Amino acid sequence: MQNIKNIIKNINLNVISTESLEIFNKNKSIFSSENSPNPMKIVGTHSGCFHADEVLAVVMIKYIPEFENMWVIRSRNKEIHNLTDILVDVGGLYDVEKKRFDHHMKEFNYVHDETSNIKMSAAGLVFKHYGLTFIKNILINMDLFNEKIDMQKIYNKLYLNFIAYVDGQDNGINQYNTEEKPRYSNNTSYGNRIARLNPEWCEPNADQSERFKLALDVAESELFDQIKFIAKVYLPCYNFVKESVEKRFENHESGKILYFDFGLPWKSHLKTLEEEMNLKDNDILFAVVKNSEKDYRVSTIGVCEGSFEFRKGIVKSWRGLEQNKLIELSRIEDIIFVHSSGFIGGAQTRESAFRMAICSINE
Repeated sequence: MQNIKNIIKNINLNVISTESLEIFNKNKSIFSSENSPNPMKIVGTHSGCFHADEVLAVVMIKYIPEFENMWVIRSRNKEIHNLTDILVDVGGLYDVEKKRFDHHMKEFNYVHDETSNIKMSAAGLVFKHYGLTFIKNILINMDLFNEKIDMQKIYNKLYLNFIAYVDGQDNGINQYNTEEKPRYSNNTSYGNRIARLNPEWCEPNADQSERFKLALDVAESELFDQIKFIAKVYLPCYNFVKESVEKRFENHESGKILYFDFGLPWKSHLKTLEEEMNLKDNDILFAVVKNSEKDYRVSTIGVCEGSFEFRKGIVKSWRGLEQNKLIELSRIEDIIFVHSSGFIGGAQTRESAFRMAICSINE
């Protein structure tokens, strides 16, 4: 990586990686002197290879008012640990009052909640105790905060969308309870992007502190994007999805087809609404979504959010056909396509999209 300092957003954050108490004290006298009118708080974590959880934990701490003026020490030296204001992912202690947030102890079995039952990482611990605080400050930073916003819903959704993944990955917890080998690998996740920023074996002169700051950029961007989506996109569309569920019998007598006049993240809310309205899994099978004046999509309902396994697929004999053959077989003149796996299809008009859904229900 050349000219790395030119691309680091957190370039002005002081990050020191050392095992030397002398070097630490020298920096402490500069950044955290008791004689300073505004001494910096000391945030500690371990040195060496960094991981997705402590990098994210440090970013979270940045947005806690008490730590808005801070510097970071990365070390395995216990004497240095004892002099930090907050310590994450190292130290062998979980104590909220002392601001010690390690999770590597043999006896550590704390989970965020009994529903998820996922053991917490350093990021999960900081999130549990400071989540509402830093979320509010990030929303203020993005000019998205107002007194009516449901902070608890944002907190809960951020855990499900992001923090649970970080906790699970860091603690070696599989996403699925299965013995089957994955059919493909995902090397583009948040955790992979953080890991790739560690100095490689062929980079003996790489500066770990600078790389850590680059990792902070990745974590900060991901955290901001997650919160922005939840606050600006996800929460406001709840009422639109609820209205569609309530009016589904106006679309078709079966009540099994939802309709949306524009694209929105409806899948994220559907399961919640089904639970709130005591609906069964087969009560709703498809959704028709208007993308543009001549583009209406027919979407299946996944058995769970993010799954390609669906409750009911689009007509099997239509799947993957070239358009002319698809028109001939379906007898829908403006049908556009049906994906070969049957989870989505499209037509040029609302009426035709509904015909596709109805034929699929009746198959």
